[in-house]
Amino acid sequence: MSRRHALPSLHVVTDDEILERDDFRDLAVGLLRRGGPSVAFHVRGPSGSGRTIYEHVEALVAPARDAGSVLLVNDRVDVAMVLPADGVHLGARSLAVADARALLGEGAVVGASAHSVADAVRLSAEGATFVLLGTIFPTSSHPGRPPLGLDVVRVAAVGAGSVPVVAIGGICPDAAAEVVAAGARAVAVRSGVWDDADPIAALDRYLGALTDGA
Repeated sequence: MSRRHALPSLHVVTDDEILERDDFRDLAVGLLRRGGPSVAFHVRGPSGSGRTIYEHVEALVAPARDAGSVLLVNDRVDVAMVLPADGVHLGARSLAVADARALLGEGAVVGASAHSVADAVRLSAEGATFVLLGTIFPTSSHPGRPPLGLDVVRVAAVGAGSVPVVAIGGICPDAAAEVVAAGARAVAVRSGVWDDADPIAALDRYLGALTDGA
């Protein structure tokens, strides 16, 4: 991770619909305060405007810093250059890892998405801070994508060497410890937190499962 942070065990990811919720910022601040250093918060809005992403990140910089959480901007390297977020997470359409790091500096977190062992190995060689690997289990957010399964996590974790693998995709609290036992250093969730009637209680269940399985 960056010079300021260890890799959090739980990554909480947003999407366009989540960013449009009336209660988004209140919930986001609550999640940051509850999770503290155990949480990396990804502001992700693939179809949203740069202004929307900017305004949300700007509002969360101070709460994330106060909580000791890691705040990442997905895709929008330009926003991360202007605001004091901890770094970016890059998808397939984003800048290359080396280009993002050149713009943000060596101390920035630069995560990158992988969908295969080969991706994980390549991105780790390119200098990614961590590799987000998925989808691991079936998930409604990617209904047409075959799940990779735990065996791919095991192989990718070895292939990525010292670069941590963060697993994503259909991971419920009961499966979180199993995923980490397979070699992932952390798990990432979207619907498991945001679709719950009480997102902060859902966060607690994930963190409890990861702590019990450590």
